Amino acid sequence: MSYIFRAPHILVEALTGDFAGSLEQVSLVAKSGLDVYAHNVETVEELTPYVRDRRATFRQSLKVLEHAKKEGVQITKTSIMLGVGETSEQINATLKGVFTVSYPSIVLLMLDQ
Repeated sequence: MSYIFRAPHILVEALTGDFAGSLEQVSLVAKSGLDVYAHNVETVEELTPYVRDRRATFRQSLKVLEHAKKEGVQITKTSIMLGVGETSEQINATLKGVFTVSYPSIVLLMLDQ
């Protein structure tokens, strides 16, 4: 017996890595039928080498979000940690960069130090 439940008010979100810059992999996930494509830029560009795995770059993350949007994903989402030494100018530049490529929903996480 098979049970299929339909709940159109529920969205499917995938939080992805950057696939080492492979836009083909981004396309595969983006075209999978999900509703929300999430990929975290994590921090401002200047602090990326200190906060993230050195193989990940801020620009690569922007390309992931931009490509997901180009592939037809309606909602993109990213998160940015605050409180790791960034300046307000760097935060503004980060938000501008993210909005330029994909107009995502953004989650700002304030770290308490």
